[in-house]
Amino acid sequence: MELHRNKLIAAFTPIAFFRAINGSYDMENVRKLTYKTTLTDQEWQELVSLYNQKFQEERKRNDEQKKKHAQLKEKFQEKITQLKKIAASIPEITDIFLVNSYALGSLKETSDIDLLVITKPDTMWWTRLKLTAALELAGIRRKPGNIEEQFCLSFFITENAMDMSKIAIDDDLYLHFWISSVQSLLNRSLSSWHEQNPWLKDIFPSFSMQDFTSPPVPAQLIVPPTTPTSSPPSSSHFLNSLVRPLMQWRHRMKQKQLGPEASIVVSDTMFKFHNLDRRQHYKEQTLQELERLLAQANSKACPERQSKGSKLGIELQLRI
Repeated sequence: MELHRNKLIAAFTPIAFFRAINGSYDMENVRKLTYKTTLTDQEWQELVSLYNQKFQEERKRNDEQKKKHAQLKEKFQEKITQLKKIAASIPEITDIFLVNSYALGSLKETSDIDLLVITKPDTMWWTRLKLTAALELAGIRRKPGNIEEQFCLSFFITENAMDMSKIAIDDDLYLHFWISSVQSLLNRSLSSWHEQNPWLKDIFPSFSMQDFTSPPVPAQLIVPPTTPTSSPPSSSHFLNSLVRPLMQWRHRMKQKQLGPEASIVVSDTMFKFHNLDRRQHYKEQTLQELERLLAQANSKACPERQSKGSKLGIELQLRI
């Protein structure tokens, strides 16, 4: 049996994405992230056989990056445990997700650690101030001139505003894989994350709540299990109302200095401050890698590009 082209596109999309970001993956995860369709056991075996036969170079790249990523994660573990202790001590924090390169298998020597901080409603700005101060005192906050292995605090949301569809661009491949890759530090919010993004099931029909993971922590550094607080201190809402106007004004002034390539959201439920939004770039790179994979699947040679018609066909298929 030969896989239908549409099935190949669906199965190769996650591989193409990880190639585009120089990330790493397990084939088991590729099946869970098959794009907008499912594969039967027979179809999956056909895909694995094809992958093993024709993609030796990609297998080598993936294995090397996977090994490198695992080694770099080991370097981060003590700081991650330090972050976990700090986060557990701040009652306004519901959870913290480790995202981007740490969660997508694409760490490199110069990487920082991107965080998505989830807070109680009406406490986000006060929480950001407290967490920023705590990480600064601990010497683990990213800032100009001190980036490597530091924590980046550029994304905060409240626990009732986890629906990421409102910040999606057209056919937002990066966001789709990003949402499915988050790693929960406190194990408090993955269920809500899954519930508030039900549309993700249409993107990855084989992905489930149980497929989310948490960052590993060495046994000697394990923090006792944490439980969510029912509510933050009564003063938190008041303090949030005090600091919010100045902090929002400050970031809106910064926003005016940035160009159209930035992605900025400043509201009462979301703070997202990214100087460079590369989602469109990664989408285009993924489509190019997908073209190459499809060409390689159908021939021994792998041409650099196919026709525009072929690329258009892939884009249309991904939108279905």
